[in-house]
Amino acid sequence: MVLSNSIEKLKNLSRRFAALAALGCLSAILLMAQSYQGSVRGTVTDSTGAPVPNAKVVLTNDGTGEARSTITGGEGGYDFEIVVPTTYTLSAEAPNFKKFERKNVTIAAQEHLTIDMQLTIGTVSESVLVTEQVPLVETSDASQGQVLDNQKLSDLPNLGRNPFMMAKLTGTVVEVGPPAYNRMEDQSGSSMISIAGGPVRGNNYLIDGIPITDFNNRAIIVPSLEAVQEVKIQANTYDAEMARTGGGMFNRS
Repeated sequence: MVLSNSIEKLKNLSRRFAALAALGCLSAILLMAQSYQGSVRGTVTDSTGAPVPNAKVVLTNDGTGEARSTITGGEGGYDFEIVVPTTYTLSAEAPNFKKFERKNVTIAAQEHLTIDMQLTIGTVSESVLVTEQVPLVETSDASQGQVLDNQKLSDLPNLGRNPFMMAKLTGTVVEVGPPAYNRMEDQSGSSMISIAGGPVRGNNYLIDGIPITDFNNRAIIVPSLEAVQEVKIQANTYDAEMARTGGGMFNRS
């Protein structure tokens, strides 16, 4: 009887350890994932600059037609988080105001835009369409980097068709490896890069927010150009969620 009780206690203890180990692995996986999505936020005001509460703001994906909506708060603010990088149409409407619509809002990888909208007196059936505008400047955070879009990746010459090698288009990147190793699927050659004076092979590599950096600080995957929508090279002052690097950050989507 004593032996039977001891065995049962050991079984229960083993089950607890197994459950704790599974929970620890799950937590590690969740903590490893970093975000590649962006966000857009701002304030809706009237022609006098006063906030417009309870205005309906809609963010529509131009490629898929998928729409997200929210209602402004008492101070006229709105906020869309976890926005997939692509081109959107942003609109705002409220009773006794003309509908405001802004097209060609491009949100890049991990880009956080602030877009304020001003409504004018009228009816919702009337609309104000904004099509030409100065390029949006990201002022929501202190991150410094540059986005290489699909057109640059596809049209510009690329030795080895390696998306990492296009990083030299940014002003903070210096390639220090032998040019002969800048070839397709070459992990070591792709990683011989210094960003903003950081250590060579001291960078971090992400695909859709998932780290692909090995213990030698090389990218374990070198995707083809056709598989990449854009690459954002971040030099410094990026969010704490990026972490893990004394150099720069490659964030691809």
